[in-house]
Amino acid sequence: MAEVAEGEPFRDFGHPAIERHENYKKSLFNDAQEVLDLPGWLPGRIGNGEYRDRVLRTMKLSVRHGGRTIQNNLLNWRNAGRFSERADVAEMEEALFDLYVRDVGEVTCFARFEALDLPYQLIAYLFFLKDRHRYLPITQRRFDGAFEVLCDHPFRTSHERSHANYSTFLSLVQEAQAWLQERLGAEVDLLDAHSFLYTYGALVDPHHRKAPGPEAIKEEFSAELFAEGKESFYLHRQRERDPALVRKAKELFIRRDPLMRCEVCGFSFREQYGELGEGYIEAHH
Repeated sequence: MAEVAEGEPFRDFGHPAIERHENYKKSLFNDAQEVLDLPGWLPGRIGNGEYRDRVLRTMKLSVRHGGRTIQNNLLNWRNAGRFSERADVAEMEEALFDLYVRDVGEVTCFARFEALDLPYQLIAYLFFLKDRHRYLPITQRRFDGAFEVLCDHPFRTSHERSHANYSTFLSLVQEAQAWLQERLGAEVDLLDAHSFLYTYGALVDPHHRKAPGPEAIKEEFSAELFAEGKESFYLHRQRERDPALVRKAKELFIRRDPLMRCEVCGFSFREQYGELGEGYIEAHH
């Protein structure tokens, strides 16, 4: 296996680089369980907002991990905001109680959340809070990129909210978990496999995808108001993906930082994944 950091070969997901950048999700789950305090949930208190607020607090958690403070980034902040603004508190808490305490079947619980029109990402997050060894959070675009390359048949999670889709997503991560365990000869947690696919989604080369053209701009932005709007957007997207320009940008960046660390969070694909991450860079991890 390739060396990734501090001269240590990557043999398992306990490697210092993985521990530093990905394993915070396990700490986040543990802290969330303390906030939820599920053993203290009682049916007579459904509807007063306490249980909804406990779930909301998990969405805003920040954890201390590896000497750093890391915000909960498993859920888009807009989804957390919409959850906090809902007026149907009693119905929402009844559904949460079914999932976490009554242990109602997952198909039924998923259907209830769908009926409440919760976003797919939020539903997956609620299931993750129940049991991280069975359920996982989801970031659709990132995982779709990984599945596009790795799957023998097309599979997408974007705009595909359903229990069947979520179940397939979990099965695919379990397959990755089994493959990693065989490859590494070591125990791999389901959340480790999730981290692997999430990061792989960032490594997928976007050049094979068609760059968005002028049609990506909404029609209400008329030529009369923004005469060059469509053209400049098109050129920007085209240049952004031009292989020669990308290569030149990387050459300039690597002179400043051979590990090509993210300027926002310090993440380095080369540091974390060794030769596998060679040459990859992202604006923000």
